[in-house]
Amino acid sequence: MPWARGEAGLLVRYNARRTNFHGSACKMPVIRPSALYHRKLAQGLTPDPVQAAVVGKFDQLHKKLSRPRRLLGSWKAPGGIYLHGHVGIGKTFLMDLFFDSLSTERKRRQHFHEFMQDIHHLLKERTGQKDPLARIGESIAADIDVLCLDELFVTDIADGMIIYRLFDSLFNAGVVLLITSNFPVNKLYKDDLQPGIFQPAIELIRANTEQVFLDSAMDYRLVKGNHRQTYFMAGETCFSTLFEELAEAREWQSDPLHVHGRPLLTVRHSNEIAWFTFAELCEGPRSQRDYLHLSKEYRVLLLSDIPRLTGQVDESVVMGIEDGEGISASGRSRKTFSLEDNAIRRFISLVDVLYDNGNHLYLSADVPMDELYQGKALQFEFQRTQSRLTEMQSADYLGRE
Repeated sequence: MPWARGEAGLLVRYNARRTNFHGSACKMPVIRPSALYHRKLAQGLTPDPVQAAVVGKFDQLHKKLSRPRRLLGSWKAPGGIYLHGHVGIGKTFLMDLFFDSLSTERKRRQHFHEFMQDIHHLLKERTGQKDPLARIGESIAADIDVLCLDELFVTDIADGMIIYRLFDSLFNAGVVLLITSNFPVNKLYKDDLQPGIFQPAIELIRANTEQVFLDSAMDYRLVKGNHRQTYFMAGETCFSTLFEELAEAREWQSDPLHVHGRPLLTVRHSNEIAWFTFAELCEGPRSQRDYLHLSKEYRVLLLSDIPRLTGQVDESVVMGIEDGEGISASGRSRKTFSLEDNAIRRFISLVDVLYDNGNHLYLSADVPMDELYQGKALQFEFQRTQSRLTEMQSADYLGRE
């Protein structure tokens, strides 16, 4: 769906992607998060006392949100929740429980990457206006009372500055935020040259949310059964044959695609399936915005010729996955990353976007998955990627809409 021209058109699309907003509460029975959690347990969910404790926190927030609001101007928004912990321990699952328990239509749930893409589009529409982020925050708050943001992490100082001003506007307007992240608040952003530059945003989040640590060592993505192989060693399967099977005899082309004004070469593509090489999709100037476009255009992606990923330090290269990203306010590189590390970061971003949107991803690599990344700089980030790639082979994931 293309973006509508004009700010009003953008806001309509922004608010309609997950749920409708009519400015009034739905007349639905109140269901606590704990009630939904116990339903999942009855359906076979593995009991987890750590998750259960977090659900208890969600019940408390749910109760506060269920009270009559803004009566005679005396209503005060409760503080939100910042839920953090290691990969694969159920943060997104718990967020979705909370979101589904809310009986109001004035709610919004979105992955942080996609949320920021929408905000950047809205900022372009307000070029030249005074304090555009405050106005955008007011516009969002006019339609929602609760905002759920999944996988918050800041790699670019520009986004960090946007977060501070936008969140400040949302909090002032009474919007309650539920945020998940792999990192505690004080580690959301690390700049070796300017370590305090994101501190105002950190303090703002701390002041308006309760920090909750999901202290579990279990990665539930790695224990799900009924897997179907989507990760192959080079030569293990013929991707040409796999493409034809997935395309179900539909006609295909090999001409370049054009994504945000730049050509993108494919090995093959049809109506719902596209096949790329790793070099084409991850080694060029690609961004999360490009990957979001592909995730919406194609249900299935094939990625072949993935090499062993190592990374060697090269001080001439800045951290980033698109032009200009990763440069501090002074114009200096925050960290030293190799050209290959930049490609690895793009690969991580690609998997994040496809995972969040439920796309199917088939991979052909030179080495087994547990040997794919051999570098040091991105070990933590790639741990999450490997976990997600494992889950993306499960029957549960492949059965998602």
